[in-house]
Formats: sequence, C-alpha cells, structure tokens
Amino acid sequence: VMALAGSGCAQVRNLEISGGISDLSALVGLERIYGSLQVNYAYQLASLHGLEGIRDIGNLEIYETGQLASLDGLEGITAIGNDTDGRCIYLHTVRALKSVSGLRGVAGALPGSLSICNADQLASLDGLEGITAIGRDTKGHCIYLYAVSALESVSGLCNVAGALPGSLFIEHADQLASLDGLEGITAIGN
Repeated sequence: VMALAGSGCAQVRNLEISGGISDLSALVGLERIYGSLQVNYAYQLASLHGLEGIRDIGNLEIYETGQLASLDGLEGITAIGNDTDGRCIYLHTVRALKSVSGLRGVAGALPGSLSICNADQLASLDGLEGITAIGRDTKGHCIYLYAVSALESVSGLCNVAGALPGSLFIEHADQLASLDGLEGITAIGN
C-alpha cells in the first residue's frame, strides 16, 4: 500500500491488502483494478475507506478479516468481473461483517458467482439491488450462502431475474424465514 502512496498510479493489475495494515488512505487515487481486489488476513483493518475512487475491479475477494464490519469505501465500484474460478464476489470468514451496502454501486450482471460464507453478523444483502443477473463459478454455484446465521433477508437480490446457470445454495442461515426477493429467478441450473 505504501508503495502506491503518492505514485499517481490510478490503475493496477491486482491489489492484495493483508497483514497488519489498518489505513488505506494512501490508495485514494486508485481508480481501476484489472484483476483481483483481495483483502485477506488483515485483522487490524476496520475500514475500506481510501478505496472510494475505484470504479471497476476484476473480482472482489475478502477473507479472514477480524474487524471489518462493512464494505463502505467500495461505493464507487460499478462493475465487477470474475476470477479464474468464476467468482465475482467472494466474502469468506468475515465474522464482523454486518453490511454489504458498500457495494450499492454495482449494477448489471455479474459474470460469475456471489459467495458469502462464515459471516455470522450479516443480517441482510441490502446494497446488492443493482445486480440483475448472476453467473456461475467452476463449482457450479451462482449464489452460495453458507454459515450466515444472522441473515434474515435476501431481498437485496430482488432485481436478479431470469435463469441461474448454476446452483442456489443456502445453508446454516438460521434466521432466514423466507426467500422473498428471489421471485425474479425463473429457473436454477445444476
């Protein structure tokens, strides 16, 4: 991160944020990530502020974060591609995450999957209303929600319409009483 500070670099191939980093303000001029935006093992990171200038990324991968409670700071992202495994949004072991509303700028079809696992405090998918279609990953998943025990609503996916080319998988979502919001999905692939 510090290597990019003051460099005037607006575009990078991949960005991996990990370790003891706690401040991303040095990345304020970044606008595009052609490959992955990865935030992993960043246990001290409580905020993604500093990334507001990013407009599009190859894919978003956040895992093993200890303090990150929201995706605020990613509001500028309007387009997300997918990685070689077909994942667009991959949030794994983000136990403090309470909100994905920072992704509210993402609009249109995701070419790959949406995967959220081990997000114990996430109560809704509010902020994903701009997504209109979801592709699949190499495991055959389109929407994969696992160990999201506080999840009460999937209505943030209310604008996803048409057939999913792969699976819709929801398990260990103890508070989820209905699938309201998924009425636009007309078929589910294998």
